[in-house]
Amino acid sequence: MMKWTQQKPIACIDDTALSFELYLPEGLIGMNELKRFRGIIEKDMPFIELRSLEESHLGFWAMDPFPFVDQYSIEISDDDVDALGIKDGIDGFFLTLATMNKSNITLNLMAPILINRKTQQGKQVVLENYKNYSARHVIYEGAIQCLS
Repeated sequence: MMKWTQQKPIACIDDTALSFELYLPEGLIGMNELKRFRGIIEKDMPFIELRSLEESHLGFWAMDPFPFVDQYSIEISDDDVDALGIKDGIDGFFLTLATMNKSNITLNLMAPILINRKTQQGKQVVLENYKNYSARHVIYEGAIQCLS
């Protein structure tokens, strides 16, 4: 089992890129037909837009969870780490899917997306320690003006 409590900044996928392609061979949980995404890094924003390349009208917001969740400790099975060819914590990084509505922003801390920085392949994984977290962890409460 591999454990993360922090990670190298996501922008380090490619120090010059504001976008990247992401391949999830197994798709997202509940949407396994969606395998290819364009990750668009929003400058000066904590969000990354994951836009489906199969269904261009479909996209998700994702975030690096570590700056927003104190003591977030990710425990991943060796099988999940090995499937992506990740040798150490520097090779991999995590995104959590974010949900935004008019009253809050939540993160799915139970099933983050583990990504190999070198191959840009990933997998949404259920944490070994998932019982410690929520699929709707609130990181912001209050009116969100852009959605009103």
